[in-house]
Amino acid sequence: MVFFARLLLGLLTLTCLTACGRSGQLVPFPNLGQSLCRADAECGLLEVCDPFEGCVSRLQSCDAGLPCPEGFHCSQGLCLQPGACYFSAQCPEGYGCEGFRCVSERCRSDQDCSEGRRCDLIDGLCRAELCLEDAACGAGACCNPVTRTCAPKAVCERYDSGVPPDCQALPERCDGEDNDCDAAIDEDFPDLGEVCWVGQGLCLRVGNRVCAGDGGATICNVQPGDPLPEACDGADNDCDGETDENC
Repeated sequence: MVFFARLLLGLLTLTCLTACGRSGQLVPFPNLGQSLCRADAECGLLEVCDPFEGCVSRLQSCDAGLPCPEGFHCSQGLCLQPGACYFSAQCPEGYGCEGFRCVSERCRSDQDCSEGRRCDLIDGLCRAELCLEDAACGAGACCNPVTRTCAPKAVCERYDSGVPPDCQALPERCDGEDNDCDAAIDEDFPDLGEVCWVGQGLCLRVGNRVCAGDGGATICNVQPGDPLPEACDGADNDCDGETDENC
């Protein structure tokens, strides 16, 4: 009787310490405090999925003779996934390590950021700014993060970790800039630069069409001359469209 009691107790203990897999065979119970997982994507940056153990740390040292597994890179003697970190020294310049990820520096003004970076007052992060002088303003390359316009003869793209900005282009205006970022300037105003004239008679003046002050249209860049008293000389002195009408 004592033998059978001990056998039953052993079976109950085994049941508590093990769990049945899909095949019905007993497999080790996962470690307490860890979550079961089905793929590495369900685990953290510095973890991999073990079907029996759950998400486990993949801290691995590396050097010239001990390379990292596929998908990892060696950073200061440790194998890391892209974007992961243990301390700020493993992140690019201008980034710090928070929650095992390289994140942009926090800032309140440009003075809080490292050289070549500016403070984005919208999210309080230091952003890199890349400007290529004398380059055409390409499609989608909205330059100024505030006005969303392209600087003359430059492509300026704000980016964070190499990711271009999600920049919404503005409608094209007549202002000498590529507002809609399609590599063309003032293309919606085909008469820009054409010869124009205003006035009549001796008040006639010839000029060229230029952008209006509000950027919504073009105007002639000259004003008509001042009319004179009509004289009997074969000219329209008073600029009313008639000649020598008082003779």
